[in-house]
Amino acid sequence: IVESGYLSSLPQKSGFEELRFTAASDRADAVIAGLCKTSRSDSASLIAYHMVFVDSVELAKPTAKIKAGSVVSVRGKGKFVIQDLLGTTKKGRIIINAKKYI
Repeated sequence: IVESGYLSSLPQKSGFEELRFTAASDRADAVIAGLCKTSRSDSASLIAYHMVFVDSVELAKPTAKIKAGSVVSVRGKGKFVIQDLLGTTKKGRIIINAKKYI
């Protein structure tokens, strides 16, 4: 038997966390490194271990390009939506706006 008000006492986690970071390029390993706050080689390892999906399709190569509007899912790290590739910095790095599902 479930008491009334039981579900309302649970913490409600829904929505997004805004992320903004720079990456050396729009390659998958560089973007995933920024999303997951890991190194580029660690993100390449995640891809090699078949733990990364872009738009519900397993990512095969770390050299694949990530586009605005893509949904990136990394097992054990989270699910992200790439909102915008905003342009470049003075040093030529790409500014990326993303959201993380909470």
